[in-house]
Amino acid sequence: MNIYGKERPLFWIALAFSLLFWLVLIVATFGIALIYLGLGFFVYLFVQSAFISWLRGNGVKVTPRQFPELHARVEHCCRRLGISPKPEVYLVNSEGMLNALATKFLGDHFIVLYSEVVEALEDRPEALNFYIAHELGHIKQRHLNWGPVLWPGMLLPHLGTAYSRAREYTCDLYGLACCDSLEDAERALAVLASGDSLWKRLDLEQYRLQVAQTGGFWMSFHEYTGDYPWLVKRLEHVRAAHLGQPREVPRRSFFAFLLACFVPRTGAGGGAGLVVLIAVLGIFMAIALPAYQDYTVRARVSMAYQESAPVREHLRQYYLGSGEWPASLEEAGYYLPTRGEVIETMYLDADQDLVIRLNESAGASAGGEFYFTPYLDENDEFQFRCGNLSVEEKYLPMPCR
Repeated sequence: MNIYGKERPLFWIALAFSLLFWLVLIVATFGIALIYLGLGFFVYLFVQSAFISWLRGNGVKVTPRQFPELHARVEHCCRRLGISPKPEVYLVNSEGMLNALATKFLGDHFIVLYSEVVEALEDRPEALNFYIAHELGHIKQRHLNWGPVLWPGMLLPHLGTAYSRAREYTCDLYGLACCDSLEDAERALAVLASGDSLWKRLDLEQYRLQVAQTGGFWMSFHEYTGDYPWLVKRLEHVRAAHLGQPREVPRRSFFAFLLACFVPRTGAGGGAGLVVLIAVLGIFMAIALPAYQDYTVRARVSMAYQESAPVREHLRQYYLGSGEWPASLEEAGYYLPTRGEVIETMYLDADQDLVIRLNESAGASAGGEFYFTPYLDENDEFQFRCGNLSVEEKYLPMPCR
């Protein structure tokens, strides 16, 4: 079975990054992350079991007695693809949605077929084979098995979406392997494009020409950030693979590639991915920016605390030498400029406290004041006690709070 050329390299890159991520996470948390991973698996069991329970309780299980012709198609595709044991297959009313999916719960695999597509392709059994085998391809390639392991790598811009698209191309090759007619394979994709009625009148040649539009900036960007290739490109891929020819698709926009480098994979397409990125950045700015601003102000107030140290030492020496406390800094002989990098001025107030007033560079605390009160401790050692006048407490050094 042919595998889309880019799938394996992308898989190994995603696996290497993911294993490194899990290793670092476990080591950095001293194994505590394993507890949360276990809890995550527990949550997964409940969520996935809810879907499987819904499927078994509302869908129609395809068996030799329930839709036998459809069951025979599934059996045929499983034999051709070498899939054993055969997954459980359910038919559901998709209420107008045209798709299918493969899923897994514990050790069991499931295929979900949408009734509108099956009904539309009823007269084209080979096209139905393509539709079924595409989903079987996910099981054959073990895409479902690797999902939890690859999760970190799948979040990366470009890598996650590129690997997801590569899987779709690979599964189209599985579909083609079970479909003996190129036109039927194309018609199976046409149903997804034009609906369960109009697909019969779809001009495939004209539809294929739309692939020329996929090279523009916006088309490129939304494909780079999306999990699925454009249907017109899948159609061209299937045709080229059947005929053994190279694909004829336009080059994607380089500027779209650059923009997509900043959009993490969300599984919901480029627009949603960009919205998520903007939201994350918004949350980051709302939390990190104020925190950074507070940190900056605290650092500058601490700088003022340190800048006042020489003045306090000068006053201490003056007191020890004269036995008196000066009425002003000038009386103490402190004639050096009192304005520092973050200090507007320093002075002795009426209570003989050394007051520090902050300048504009102190940010949110500009104009605020804190002070130092001289005293003798129990050992008659000369000390200063820091206090606050008008600086927000969160910005003050710990001795001043």
